[in-house]
Amino acid sequence: MLESGIKNLSTEGLLLVVEDANARLGSHIGMSDEPVSAYIEKQKRIIGLVQEELERRKQSN
Repeated sequence: MLESGIKNLSTEGLLLVVEDANARLGSHIGMSDEPVSAYIEKQKRIIGLVQEELERRKQSN
């Protein structure tokens, strides 16, 4: 579901998703004495999926 949702977003929407994921990572790591690795990995996965989608769009143009 995450992958299909990302594919349906505009480029601007994708950039907002990455910005949000980066902010979530920063606040989670910065405010937690023991960051939850599963949460960190999920945010990294989202960023990776967006990067893949942006690259796919770049190659198809």
